[in-house]
Amino acid sequence: MTLTLTASVEADHTPPRVRLDVNDTTGTVPSVTITRLDPDSVYRKVRTSDDAPLPLSGGLATIYDYEAPFGYALTYMTDLAGSPTATVQIDSAQSWLVHLGVPSRSCPIEFAPGSFTTVTRTVPQGVFVVLERPDPVVASGGARLLGASQFVLMTETISDLAALDLLFSDGSTLFLNVPPSLGYDVDSMYVAPGDVVFGRPSSVATHKDRTITVPYQTVGRPSGGTQAAITWNDVATRGADDYTAAPSSYATWAAAAAAADSWAELAAPTS
Repeated sequence: MTLTLTASVEADHTPPRVRLDVNDTTGTVPSVTITRLDPDSVYRKVRTSDDAPLPLSGGLATIYDYEAPFGYALTYMTDLAGSPTATVQIDSAQSWLVHLGVPSRSCPIEFAPGSFTTVTRTVPQGVFVVLERPDPVVASGGARLLGASQFVLMTETISDLAALDLLFSDGSTLFLNVPPSLGYDVDSMYVAPGDVVFGRPSSVATHKDRTITVPYQTVGRPSGGTQAAITWNDVATRGADDYTAAPSSYATWAAAAAAADSWAELAAPTS
């Protein structure tokens, strides 16, 4: 095997991540799909800019995994026959809420009282009473849904409040990454937040403390790309049609600037 795969932990990054370096010494491999073996024994793809295979340039490629569960030995491999593997573990002393599309919006969090007090597993079903029968007939939609619950966060500064507000602003599914060492007995999971409620725990109006109550439904890993892996080539290839109603192209810097209101919007994934 002429392909090597190296994994290294960048625990001080925001958010913590795993760096993955691929090296094909023959220069003949056009792309690879990297998967991660998670603690639940499920292989999950490492997210790229468009959720497609990772292209190699000159036999080299680097990608970052922002969805590696904390506190477990994780094994990475590619989709090539005889693929090499790499094993790492991220040890974090703090939980994180990770934005999948724009990881820079991710926030470290602390849980306040009222978090995870109950978990509801709903089953879609109807109960129908049949004339002249003492027992109703039940029609079920299938297996129970994954758990729904809530967590409560606390902030002490307006800047921390603004960061969380931005994190929740686009309604995206988030990755809740909770280190098992904290003892919450809550697995890392993908959550779809419901109506987020911001509160003032103090009766003194000038106090900056805030509570953020987040009801959520646990969901599966969503598809889609991540801004963290977007390159200038991706932006140029995508074209202005993804940002504006009128067809146009990036013939000049002015055309690129006219397509989006900010660099973040220009680079952000479209799916």
